[in-house]
Amino acid sequence: LDSAGSIQEGLGWNAYKTRNFRVGPMATYYWGADNRPTGINDVDPGFQIGAFAEFAFNHWKFDTRVLYGVSGSSEGARLNLGAAYGTRINKDWRLIARANTTVINANEMKTYFGVNSREASDSVLSEYSPGAGFYDVGLDVNLTYDISKAWSVISIVKAHYLIGDAADSPLVKTSGTEAQAYVGLGIAYHF
Repeated sequence: LDSAGSIQEGLGWNAYKTRNFRVGPMATYYWGADNRPTGINDVDPGFQIGAFAEFAFNHWKFDTRVLYGVSGSSEGARLNLGAAYGTRINKDWRLIARANTTVINANEMKTYFGVNSREASDSVLSEYSPGAGFYDVGLDVNLTYDISKAWSVISIVKAHYLIGDAADSPLVKTSGTEAQAYVGLGIAYHF
């Protein structure tokens, strides 16, 4: 979605772009969840479509993404809000840190954190019907090393904490944790 080093996920198109602002449609793939407790339905992977907007100045960027599930198990919508600070450490190294939070609607919350009556009878978990609201807060850090003008190595660390109805879910309380982490390493080619 952004130039190399972005923490944003997905593919987008700049429908309108100025020096400090851009907006457009986007699509992203989500991995689902298949390590659920016995009796609880897996969340099948699929695609989400939506739009993004970003406003940047100096080293700061404020962004938002709204996405809606169009395939897989996701039947809901989510809104992600973020504020990022990026800097070039030296000629070869760049750093971006992005604080963010996500709001999801009731359908999306139930997909990931709900336990319906059939699942409750097939498992040891209690029935749970969460509502819409904020579900996490997080900090994403992206460190990029430019091997050449065309090639870069990118490391990503994401630390998120579940809040609200998501954190109160029996799925989280009995077989998960409110603290979520992700570490990744990749190679990028700049056209």
